[in-house]
Amino acid sequence: MNKLVIRKGLFETSSSSEDSLSVYQDMSIFVLPKDLYQKFEDNELYLKLCTDSIIPMVAEDYNWVKEENKRVAKKYKIKLDNNGEVPYYYCFTNRNSFYINYETYIASIRHYFYDVEFFNKENNDEVIFGFYGYIED
Repeated sequence: MNKLVIRKGLFETSSSSEDSLSVYQDMSIFVLPKDLYQKFEDNELYLKLCTDSIIPMVAEDYNWVKEENKRVAKKYKIKLDNNGEVPYYYCFTNRNSFYINYETYIASIRHYFYDVEFFNKENNDEVIFGFYGYIED
């Protein structure tokens, strides 16, 4: 028998007590097929983590990503670093704009949040991943 508990501001689903994921309003959550998530984790794939979708935009071509990020940085008047890359600390607050690899994803979120928690959970052929944390005042 499944137990249903409703709490304001929280969506939770569980098929068993051993396999569950709770999602709350201020949590960032995304979904990718397992193979793409593995490439992302290995820094071989770039994602644009849009705030209005749990399915990120995906790019594999580093040269294309670098040019696209340059174009967007110019539009928003963001100065690139010495390697011609968007500095990681701009990537979280502008995540609707820039493609980032896993290393930049982790660094940008750790820069913006304190006491941040990252998670990933396999669900059939997909990985549900994201983070939650607190913003410093």
